[in-house]
Amino acid sequence: ADMPAIGEGDATTPQGRLALAYDAYAGALEGQPAAAMKRMALQALGPGTLVEEQGADGLGPGLAALALMLTGDLQSAEAVLTAVIELGHEHGSAVGLTMAHNLRAMAILRRGRIGDALADLQAARSTHPDAWRDRSYPAQALEPLVLLHQAAPQRAVAHLSDWERSADPT
Repeated sequence: ADMPAIGEGDATTPQGRLALAYDAYAGALEGQPAAAMKRMALQALGPGTLVEEQGADGLGPGLAALALMLTGDLQSAEAVLTAVIELGHEHGSAVGLTMAHNLRAMAILRRGRIGDALADLQAARSTHPDAWRDRSYPAQALEPLVLLHQAAPQRAVAHLSDWERSADPT
C-alpha cells in the first residue's frame, strides 16, 4: 500500500498515522499554527497506537515527538519518547533507544532538567557507541551544551576535543 500524500493522513490506518506525524512535524517546522500541529501530532499518536505499531525503530513516534517539541508541548513529547524507550528496552532495539534518548534529552533540557538531559545523552552513547562517533550525529552538539549549563566548561571542551579526535580520519 502506498503512503498517503502529505495532507491526506488520517488516524484510521497505520500509514495515515505516519502521514499525520510527518505532516505535524513538517507543519511545525514551516511555522503552521502550533495548536493545529499539536492536535495533529497527538491524533497521529493516538492512545499509544503509533508507538506500538512502529516500535522503537519507527520514524513516526520521533516525528510526532519533534512536532510536539516544536509546538511547545514538551511534557507530551517526553511521555512519547519514554514509551519508545520502554519499548526499545523490551525489544532490545539499540538504534531506537539511541534516537529516543537523544530526542528526549532535547525535550528534557528545554524543560530545565539539565542532569536528566545529560543522563539521557549518556544512555544514548552507551546504547549505540558507533552512532556517537558519527560527526553528523545531533547529540554531539547537545552534550557540550548540557555541560555548559552545568557550569562544567572544562568537561564541555574535553568532550569536543574527544569528538574531534575520534572523527579525524588521519
